[in-house]
Amino acid sequence: MMHDVFYFTDIHGARPLFDAIMNYCYEQDPEATIIFGGDAIDRGKDGYAIMKELLDNPKVIYLKGNHEDMFCKAAREIIELFGFDHPNRDNVEKVLRATMSFDWRYAAIQDSISNGGLCTLTDWIMDGMPIDLIDQIEHLPLTFSYEMCDFCHSAG
Repeated sequence: MMHDVFYFTDIHGARPLFDAIMNYCYEQDPEATIIFGGDAIDRGKDGYAIMKELLDNPKVIYLKGNHEDMFCKAAREIIELFGFDHPNRDNVEKVLRATMSFDWRYAAIQDSISNGGLCTLTDWIMDGMPIDLIDQIEHLPLTFSYEMCDFCHSAG
């Protein structure tokens, strides 16, 4: 028996939308394969948690989007510039906002924050800055082929 395959993308931290889509997919076919086309994070407040759920779900094929790429670059820059110290949430947000000073040293952090990544970066720092998560995201595929279809985040 062949199982259903679903594709969706660009959730950007919207938990109610994410939950509704996932519930719909599994209501249609509990053994469905889900191809997520990237951009789970940024803009909405739940992106980091959604990203981790997608990474931990063996029925999901997670493709890297441009926001995941920005996140990884910013996270590596944070480690390089600030080390692994992570103060309380309020201080983290102040430090990250301070990097928006048009200083070239903070280019990746600025790019991520200007594209809605403040909450994602803050949640990652408060989660202990797991480097293995960054490694995992950096190695996500950009494309996936299934039968006669090719999937990606963007053809741009």
